[in-house]
Amino acid sequence: MKNNKGFVLIETIIVISILTIGLLSLYASYVLIMRKANNSNIPSPSNSYIAYQVGTKYIVNSNSHVSNKAYTEVYHRGDRYYIREVSKSGSPSTSSECNEELNSLFLNLNIEKVYYIDMNISDVFDSDLLLSFDGSSIDYLNSIKNNADINMIAEQTIIVKTLLNGKTEFSFYQPSSEADTVPLRSTVIGSNTANISHTSTTPGAEISSTSEKVLAATMDDYGLSYYYRGAVENNYLVFANMCWRIVRIVGNGAIKIVLYNADGPSCNETGDLKAFATINGLNYAKFNPSRNVMAYTGFMYGNDYPSATNITEIRQNNTDSTILTALKDWYDAKFDHNQRLLIADVIWCNDKSFYTTNPTSSYADYSGYRRIEIDKSPSLICPTIEGEELISKYTSSYGIGNGELAQYKIGLLTADEVAFAGSMNQTNNTNYYLYENAKGVWWTMTPDIFRSSAYVYAVTSSGALRYQAVDSTSYIRPAIALDPAIEVLGNGTKTNPYMVIE
Repeated sequence: MKNNKGFVLIETIIVISILTIGLLSLYASYVLIMRKANNSNIPSPSNSYIAYQVGTKYIVNSNSHVSNKAYTEVYHRGDRYYIREVSKSGSPSTSSECNEELNSLFLNLNIEKVYYIDMNISDVFDSDLLLSFDGSSIDYLNSIKNNADINMIAEQTIIVKTLLNGKTEFSFYQPSSEADTVPLRSTVIGSNTANISHTSTTPGAEISSTSEKVLAATMDDYGLSYYYRGAVENNYLVFANMCWRIVRIVGNGAIKIVLYNADGPSCNETGDLKAFATINGLNYAKFNPSRNVMAYTGFMYGNDYPSATNITEIRQNNTDSTILTALKDWYDAKFDHNQRLLIADVIWCNDKSFYTTNPTSSYADYSGYRRIEIDKSPSLICPTIEGEELISKYTSSYGIGNGELAQYKIGLLTADEVAFAGSMNQTNNTNYYLYENAKGVWWTMTPDIFRSSAYVYAVTSSGALRYQAVDSTSYIRPAIALDPAIEVLGNGTKTNPYMVIE
C-alpha cells in the first residue's frame, strides 16, 4: 500500500511538472509572437480589431467570406489551429497544423477563425474583413479606401480601435522588437551630433531658402538647443493620436513639438487648418479680451493703469489670458494621465521685458520688437528682468521658471522660434515646415508693442511674422515638450513618422 501511494505521488509530480513546463513554453511563445506582432502595443481584444503582420502576409480576425480572393484559412479544432489554402473558387487544400508560435497566439486570444491574405493592406481594407473578436461587424470607413497612408504602410501593423461613441480610429505601429525602439533625442541629433549642420540663411534677417532643410544649433536658457529650419521633411512625430512637428531639442534634452494634424495620427493628411486646435467648438480665439490694456500682452497678467501704480504690477501673473485658458481646456481634453507623464516641464517665454527705456501707460516697445523688427536677431534665451527674474518664464514647477502653469505643461511657440524655423518679420515664406497645414493667422506668445493698443506677434496665412492686436481672433496652435527619455519607432518622415511609445 505504501509503495502504491508513493508511485501515485511520483506520477502526480511528474504530470504537474510536465504541465508547468508546457504552460511556461506556451506563455513564452505567446509573449514572443505578441512582441513581434506589434511591439506590445496591442490593446485589449475587448475593444480592438487587429490585423497582424506575419512575414509579408497579414492575419485578419474575421468571419467574413473571402471567396473572391485566394487566401490561407486558419481554423481551430479543440486547442489546435490548422492551415489550409483556399483558391478563388473556394476549393480548400489539405490542412496542416500551425506552428507553435501561431498556435499559442491564436489560442491565447481565443480567435475563432483567421485568414492569411497574400496582398497589400489596402486590399485587406477593400474587402472589409475586419470584424470584432465577438463576431459583430464594425462600420467601414469609405474615406480610408483611397487614403495615401494605406499604401505607404505595407510593412506596418494596423490597430483599429472603436471608441464608445462608435467612431473608429486607425492607428499605425511599425512591428519591431523592443531593441528597435530608441530614445528620440539621440535619433534626432545622431551620434556625436552627426545630423547637425549650418544654416545657409541667417535666422531673423532672412527667410529660409527653398533648398534649406537643416538641423542647426543655438543657445537657449538651458544650454545648447538644436532646431529645425526650412523645408525639413524628417521631423514628423505622432503622440496622443495626433501628428506633430518637432521644432527643436531644448537645452535640457526635452523635445519641443507643435501641432500639425489635430484630427488624427496621420501625418499624410493635409489641409489649410489642420494644425490648429479646436476648443469648445472653435479653433481660434482672442489672445486677451481688449487691446487698450498694456497688461493684455501677457500670457498671464496683473493689474493695469489706472489701478496699477507701476509697471511691475502690470507684469504680474495674477490672471490667465484668454489664450492660456483655451490651451488649458484643450490640454484637459486631449491628454490622459499616462500621456501627461511623458510631457516635459520647460520654459514657455512670454517676454515682458522692454526695449523702450521709459515705458508709459500709452507707449512701450517690448524686447521682442527689437529682436524681430530692429536687430533681426532672434534668441531662444528668455530675457530676465531685474527684480522679476522669472516673470516671463512660464513653467509648471518653480525653479528655472515661475511655476505659474501648475499642472499644465503647454504653451505657444515664440516669434523667435518661428524665425529660427524659417520666417521673418513682414516677409512671406511658404517654403518652411511651420507653414504646412497652417494657412491661417496663428498666435505666438511674444509681445510686440503697446501704442495705446496691445500687440502680440502672430504668423500670417503667408508664413510671415507680423504684429496682431490682442483682441483679434486668430488660430490656436498648441505646443508641448516631450520628456528626453521617450522612445520611438520610425524615422521621422511623413510616411514613417516617429511614433512615441506610450
